[in-house]
Amino acid sequence: MSGRRTIGLLAAGLVVVLAAGGCGAAGTTGQSGVAGGRQLFQTSVKGKLACSFCHTLKAAEADGPFGPDLDNIAGEDRAAGLSTQWFRRFVRHQIRVPQCLDPHEPSRCMPANLYTGADADAVTAFIVKCAGRAGTRGCEPVAGGLEGEARSGEHFYAQLGCVGCHWTNGNETPLAPSFNGLYGSTVTLADGTTAVADDGYLLESILAPDAKIVDGFPAGAMSARVTPGEISLAQAKALIAYIKTLK
Repeated sequence: MSGRRTIGLLAAGLVVVLAAGGCGAAGTTGQSGVAGGRQLFQTSVKGKLACSFCHTLKAAEADGPFGPDLDNIAGEDRAAGLSTQWFRRFVRHQIRVPQCLDPHEPSRCMPANLYTGADADAVTAFIVKCAGRAGTRGCEPVAGGLEGEARSGEHFYAQLGCVGCHWTNGNETPLAPSFNGLYGSTVTLADGTTAVADDGYLLESILAPDAKIVDGFPAGAMSARVTPGEISLAQAKALIAYIKTLK
C-alpha cells in the first residue's frame, strides 16, 4: 500500500478507528506508561465504553466489533514508512479531537477529550507501541477490564444490539433507557407508578420488555427488534451483571 493511500486511510478512517465507539473516560486516573495505557484501554469508567469494547487490539486481548482493527491499520502504516513520531502525534490528536457523526451509534461517535493529561499520554503510548506488535516485549496479550459474568454481559450488550438503543454519547437522550446508574435506581413507569431497578425488575424487562414501560419511551420498541426467546435466561443474567457495573 502506498504512503499516499495509507495517509488517506488515516485521514478518513483512523479518525473512526480511534473515534469509533464512546471508548474511555475523561479525567486522569494516575495510570502511566504502556501498562497503564493498556489498563485504561480495557476499562469502562463512569459510563463510557472501553476502547476494547469497540476495537480489536491483540495486546489488550480486545476483539471489539464496532471500530476498525487497530493492529491491521498500525501494520499498514508502518509498512508505508510513516514514522513513530508522526503516528504518536496523530493518535494523540484523534483522542483530543475525534469525530462524532451519530451520537446514538457507538461505531460512529466518540466525544472529544475522553482521555486527558497523563491518561491520554498513556493510552497513546500503548497504542503506538503495541498495535500490530502483540507478542513483542511489553506488548504480550494481557486480559483486563471486566471479568466473569459481567464480561459475558458486556459481550452480549454488543452482540445482541443493546448498545444501539441503550447508549448515547453526549447530552442526547438514548433511544431506550440508559443503563448508566440504572441498577438500584427508582424508575418511573408510563402508568405513573414506580419500580426499583433491581435484579427482578431488570430480568423481567429483558425477557418481557413490554411488561413495564419506562415513562417517556415507546412500548414495543425492544420487542419489535428482539423476538421472544431470543435472549436466554443465562444471557439476561449476564446482562444484569454487566449493568451493575455501569455506575
